[in-house]
Amino acid sequence: MSNSFFRKSMILCLSVLMLISPLAANADGAEANSPAATFGQPVDLGSPIQQISIFDSAYNQVDGSDYMYTTVSGTPAVLNVINLNTYKIVNTVPLEGSEQAWVHQADKNGSVYVGSTSNILYRYDASSGKIERLGVPIPGEGGIWSMTLDDDGNVYGGTFPGGKVFRYDAARKQFTDFGSAVEGQQYVRSMAYHGGYVYAGTGSTGHLIRIDPATGAKDEIPLKPIPGVDAYPFVYNLDVAGDYLFAHLSGGSVKQLIVYDLVNKQWLDTAIEGYDGVKVSPERNGKVYFLQNKKLVSFDLASHEVRDTGIAQTMSMKNSGWIGTNAQEKLVSIQFNGIVTLMQPEKGVREELHPIVEGQSAPLHVLEKGPDGSLYMSAYPSANAARYNPATKSREMFTMNQAESMGAYGGKLYIGIYPGAQIHELSPDLPFKLNENPLYKFSVGEEQDRPYVFAAGDDKVFFGTVPLYGKLGGSLVTYEPASVTSVTYSVYRNVVQDQSIVGLAYKDGKLYGSTSIHGGLGTQPTASEAKMFVWDTERGSKLAEFTPALSTAIKNPLMISGLTFGPDGLLWAAADGIIFAVDPDTLEVVKEAAIYPGVKDYGMWNPIHLRWGQDGLLYTDLYGRITVLDVGTMKAVYTGPETGYMALGDDGHIYYAEGTRLKMIPVNDSEPGNPGTAPSADVNGDGSVNLLDLMLVAKHTGIPVSDTNARLDLNGDGVIDVADVGIIGLSMLEH
Repeated sequence: MSNSFFRKSMILCLSVLMLISPLAANADGAEANSPAATFGQPVDLGSPIQQISIFDSAYNQVDGSDYMYTTVSGTPAVLNVINLNTYKIVNTVPLEGSEQAWVHQADKNGSVYVGSTSNILYRYDASSGKIERLGVPIPGEGGIWSMTLDDDGNVYGGTFPGGKVFRYDAARKQFTDFGSAVEGQQYVRSMAYHGGYVYAGTGSTGHLIRIDPATGAKDEIPLKPIPGVDAYPFVYNLDVAGDYLFAHLSGGSVKQLIVYDLVNKQWLDTAIEGYDGVKVSPERNGKVYFLQNKKLVSFDLASHEVRDTGIAQTMSMKNSGWIGTNAQEKLVSIQFNGIVTLMQPEKGVREELHPIVEGQSAPLHVLEKGPDGSLYMSAYPSANAARYNPATKSREMFTMNQAESMGAYGGKLYIGIYPGAQIHELSPDLPFKLNENPLYKFSVGEEQDRPYVFAAGDDKVFFGTVPLYGKLGGSLVTYEPASVTSVTYSVYRNVVQDQSIVGLAYKDGKLYGSTSIHGGLGTQPTASEAKMFVWDTERGSKLAEFTPALSTAIKNPLMISGLTFGPDGLLWAAADGIIFAVDPDTLEVVKEAAIYPGVKDYGMWNPIHLRWGQDGLLYTDLYGRITVLDVGTMKAVYTGPETGYMALGDDGHIYYAEGTRLKMIPVNDSEPGNPGTAPSADVNGDGSVNLLDLMLVAKHTGIPVSDTNARLDLNGDGVIDVADVGIIGLSMLEH
């Protein structure tokens, strides 16, 4: 090797290092300045995910015709009025100010009441075809989750998160607040009316309360014991037929229907396991109908006999009603995806009708870059997901339930799905196919529900989870994708006692994690501050647990997230409005800045995202706002739109979610869609920054690449990129 070539190669190496690492040390120990970056105006890329999402329905007769009323989730949600005799939509009415409605009640006078998860009560007038916004029943509540009507047409509703009960007097047009059904319970998830009393079911710990509307007095009806269950699950739905109250219990492994005799004030011996019908049908000929183990069954109100009708129904019915008369009478229902089902239980006949309601754009819920450079996203609520290719500007939807996290490793995309903390694997090079790609791998179990963060390294992938409703104590999940004989995974619950794991980053055989003090919905935290921890991935044991000493924090944060290793080798994290870095060896905070001072108690589970750009800048959605940080000066060089989800494309641009829309901010490029910062670290000129570039630089400088450095993903972020080159560069300077 000539001295001339050596000098040129060293200059090239140092140029690469200076480009990508604003923390690269100069000869005198001073920090180098970050390269300048320019940020363009946001570009709207459309709504990638459309979905028919239906949670409830109501039924009545108007002028001799049978009608269904159901709301499709969207921005805004849309109430659909369907004539079931002609099977045509006769009206669609936007519910301005609301995105979802889980409860509907139709009275005998042609009015239909709709309760939204935005805490707004609406009334639809069938005669005029108009919607009236009746208002917010209880200010400060987040949503209406249950409703019932009394004999005079007054509306009673239950709310979240205060677990309160209200009445809407239809004649006086007035709301009455009856207060919390049960102190400490966040949900009044179900309601029913009978004989002058209102019955309310709570969650996340189940209670059954009887309320006297005349006085506001509340009495608790002790629930029937469930063998092996200490804390009752949600009383998810309540229905009255004849003199019986049907209580649907749902949570964890419990899927059960129990029946209360309202006259004799006692529970029947019957406990119907495998109940999955959500609601019980209205009574016909002394019977009610519901789903048990994916079959329609009848319950005889006189004999209490449960009988299989011979009708299979795999999808849950979102309420039901009766249409027609005598021999032509049919039980009608609608499914989450808009398919309408007509059933004649006595004949064992079932018919499906194609959806006629239109899907709405679904709010984006997760946004991550896949191993193929495409952007993958989920939505809430949705059974669909989408892929967007920034290079071709093409997008496509595929079937997948609500994701809470995604992460790339080994050419695959790993996905954490809610509910049930399911782990799926997607192969980007294969066609999307239901039940095959993405492919279900396993469910975490251990009372876990939401896999919120992902990390990978050393032939393993890791998930941090949040537990079920009413439960504390998340888990660390380790999975070995390379295992071909069986699905090999381990679940470690309460790595930090009673806290959920919402931050993960891997480096050199150690997994670094961070927590939220919050558990599943309906719980009260037992801890007062979030923690960080270090985990030995080989031995499966905790090495350390600590509280980072943040000097700029108003109080110790309740959630710490966004963990990532930077080109400087430090562990970076976020909490409230603060970005900070921890020395992974000493576990001390060595860099810190309150980018948004005065923020406290920010967040519950949804992590703050930190992404390293090819320009050496740190990109984040700190405090729900796109923020770009120069970690050399610890100052923001750009603040942009509000979002909870952002990612960096291979083109260097920022992609983020704004409601249902995918948007892009051009970086260092006035023409959206063109490549951003040129990969000047691409030494061998193959169009990407990869191991070959590292090897080439090392070869011509005479500095060997060790086995450890030869691992492609040096900083453990799941991507081979310029940040990994920076690690090699820093190592070279140390020589």
